[in-house]
Amino acid sequence: MSAVPADFLTHTDVMRFRDLVRDASGMELPEFRRAELGRAIVRTLERTGLAGPAALYQHLRAPDARVDLEAFVAELTIGETYFFRHHAQFAALEEKILPEIIERRSGERRLRLWSAACASGEEPYSLAMLLDRMLPARDRWNVSILATDINRRSLEKAHRGVYGQWSFRNKGLETDVRYFARAKDRFRISQHIRDMVTFTYLNLVEDAYPSLATDTQAMDLILCRNVLIYFGPDAANLVVDRLVASLSDGGWFVPGPADAPTPAFRKLEAHSMPRAIVYRKVKQAVTPPDAFGSTTALAAAPSLAPRLAPFAPAPPRLVPVAGVSEAEDAQGRKDEPSTTNAGPTSEDHEALALWRSGRSDDALARLSSLADAAPADPWSSYFAAKICANERRLDEAARWVERSLSSSALFAPAHYLHGLVLAESGDLRAATDAVRRAVYLDAGFVLAEFVIAGMYARLGELDRAVKAIDNVSSAVAGWERDEPVPEGDGLTAGRLLELATIQRELFVAEREDDEQESDDV
Repeated sequence: MSAVPADFLTHTDVMRFRDLVRDASGMELPEFRRAELGRAIVRTLERTGLAGPAALYQHLRAPDARVDLEAFVAELTIGETYFFRHHAQFAALEEKILPEIIERRSGERRLRLWSAACASGEEPYSLAMLLDRMLPARDRWNVSILATDINRRSLEKAHRGVYGQWSFRNKGLETDVRYFARAKDRFRISQHIRDMVTFTYLNLVEDAYPSLATDTQAMDLILCRNVLIYFGPDAANLVVDRLVASLSDGGWFVPGPADAPTPAFRKLEAHSMPRAIVYRKVKQAVTPPDAFGSTTALAAAPSLAPRLAPFAPAPPRLVPVAGVSEAEDAQGRKDEPSTTNAGPTSEDHEALALWRSGRSDDALARLSSLADAAPADPWSSYFAAKICANERRLDEAARWVERSLSSSALFAPAHYLHGLVLAESGDLRAATDAVRRAVYLDAGFVLAEFVIAGMYARLGELDRAVKAIDNVSSAVAGWERDEPVPEGDGLTAGRLLELATIQRELFVAEREDDEQESDDV
């Protein structure tokens, strides 16, 4: 691309696009990034075929252009990274933070880590390599490393796991045959390391989290490095506040060395280590978000295909509901008590308010009493299951889901939650079957269909993933953009359609990569 002329953007253009980017992503664009903004506008004009900056601005402001807007913002994100970047922080991880987490989780043998704004993937893969070296009996642990970003091209590269010399400032790492295989002048991440990481799309400012459906809850460690410096103060504090809520008690937060603390850092305990300051959540310090924190992050379900690593012993899990024929299901629906469609009661909402205020045990006690008083109503047990699942109490969540289903075997939300709990336990195939049952029982349950698409992708069944995501797009295409999605906790049809479009792109790119790898073998 040729240089952008100095007079390409008027002062009005610059101010408009700065405001647009700030509103969409929280990112601030100071004057010294004016040329970079111009290049992003030119690239987006080339991609969209629009006539000029004014036409592009009007297009990106349109309600149905959200996907193009987020692609434009991604043009301005800084993707500079390499393996084991910031040696002092990785030394702190290896010598202090990860040993503490491993010791604390040794009973359940489960680790949950999140690389927020992962760029092209070197950071989460560095975590995976570090854990591979540190974990005793690695194959007996269930390691979940979530990696998210707003830049879809970066996510595609990250999933591909092929890197050039620029990613290896750590001399000699590329020659480690445990972790890389040479492919001409490039290096491919070993499959067992790729399998430890799940890449997915998430807008840290726009999308809400923590969320059970997207695996962004109860994290042992969150890395969000060299991201906050690009946000304005309000957006940076909002992001940190949500990330703190996503940590389990005792979980660690590692910002970038240049990221200035925000007021939300006061909810964390600072730890000074050699040339690195890290933070720890010593107790629950924030109010959980409304209705399990889902809203739009719920639509960013796991999209790319790294598989869950095997582990033993198996964690507590639910027994999948026995299958029934369509005729039996139809009869069951006819005979089912009307309580399943009555919705939650005001007493249920009061119990949820207790949970949102940090009183989980009180909320569960109230829901238990409600479930005892109305054994045919599945809602109270369902909400109790969600609270336990969000707090990583999977055995309790499993029991509550079973109780909800015993109240109403055809209660679709409980089958959906059943699937999410199974996925958290590592049984992705049974999880997919459970969520499929929710869709069968309620054909309008588009959120469950969206989650199924992500599960198919993680299983490597990309044709089925694309078909499921197409079903979502077809289902909501005729809805009003502001219409709430059932069980979406505030997610609108318009946002779900946008995220379905993004997920489909990632699925198709992944399928093409897999086909190319097969051709190369």
